[in-house]
Amino acid sequence: MSSLKYNETKIYKITCKDSDDIYINATTVKRLCLKFNKHKDDCKKFNQGTTKKHDPLYDLLNKGTCRIELIETLNLNSKDELNKHKNECIDKHDNCINK
Repeated sequence: MSSLKYNETKIYKITCKDSDDIYINATTVKRLCLKFNKHKDDCKKFNQGTTKKHDPLYDLLNKGTCRIELIETLNLNSKDELNKHKNECIDKHDNCINK
């Protein structure tokens, strides 16, 4: 059984003031600012060449001032449910970069 708790799953988006593109994802991390900081740290490592793992989000983060916004908080029971809700939200946005 997984130790993750899905009862406070957050669907979020990251936007940049210099772009119409958005990035949508989900997390079980309690504070979105911590998730955003992790994304920015991962992007910095990619930019410095210390990791080769690329995420479409890095292109957005490199465009300028970005922010994270809560779309919704869900009470879910599994990763499958999390992915289902996340993908439904992604599908609603034509300008989502991680389709």
